[in-house]
Amino acid sequence: MKRIFFAAAIAALSAVSMSAHAQCCGAGNPISVSNTDNSLRKSHLQIALDYRHSASDTYYEGSRKSDYDFIGRIDNSSYDFMNLGIAYGITSRWTVQAQLGYYISKKEDFRNEMLPDASISGLGDLSLSASYVAYRNLRKGIELVPFAMMKFPVGKFDCENDGIKLPISMQPSSGSYKYSAGAYFYANLSRRWYVTSYDLYEYAQRIRSNNFDYQYGGLVYLNAAAYYKAFDFFTAGVNVSYEHMGRAKSDGTELFGTSYHSLRISPQLQFRPCRQIYLIGSVELPVWRKVEGLQMSGKWAMQFRVVYDISLM
Repeated sequence: MKRIFFAAAIAALSAVSMSAHAQCCGAGNPISVSNTDNSLRKSHLQIALDYRHSASDTYYEGSRKSDYDFIGRIDNSSYDFMNLGIAYGITSRWTVQAQLGYYISKKEDFRNEMLPDASISGLGDLSLSASYVAYRNLRKGIELVPFAMMKFPVGKFDCENDGIKLPISMQPSSGSYKYSAGAYFYANLSRRWYVTSYDLYEYAQRIRSNNFDYQYGGLVYLNAAAYYKAFDFFTAGVNVSYEHMGRAKSDGTELFGTSYHSLRISPQLQFRPCRQIYLIGSVELPVWRKVEGLQMSGKWAMQFRVVYDISLM
């Protein structure tokens, strides 16, 4: 009897998660400011390892906090995520990059004690990208780099708990092939100040798996940042990012309550102990969001990154 109750409860919860999606714990690799890299010099190899922790415990209706209670309400949601990236400068203009994500842990704890908390770990998505320096002015310190990216759902998907499917927000992999196009911009303002911009649009292919017929909405991501190089080994900056997710679809039908807008600010510190190594730390804080329907929104995130740059010339 207990098993039947859990099966019914989790089935109901899965339906709720379609319309009360936890942005904090979306499936697949999360977007973060670690992706905002410039092109590499010819024959340079760059290896980067990222750790990211994100947490949330608040639902929103529109742009206001909501205390609305329901059987599948999540009390708190969090994840710990690692990302390994390898990039190589083929020529002075062409750079290729591969990234592979892994969820150390991904959790959703429910307010209703009768519902079992959900926890999972595993590989996320593999992304492959190529970028080209379309414009470069060395005298003015300006660079414009368009890029294209494809994500492959190589990790866990269709995961179940005791034979009951977990909601799509709890899957480590997105389960979908995703295609992105965008551009990176860099400009020196002075000897100490520089600015960057990283913008993309992402389209997700429809998922037809054992447990899901689902398509993520189109994603628009815009990022602008300003940095101050206080010393040769120390740089401080601030990123401002805007994210808009369009409505998802299930069985070809649009799902109300899956679209959102989000504006986040992220102070960042960069430390360079030697020529080849960069250490980067940042905290990401939402300053505004507007969701469709009732949704849980990310409360905060922190990220640490180690970058090792090698010249193979």
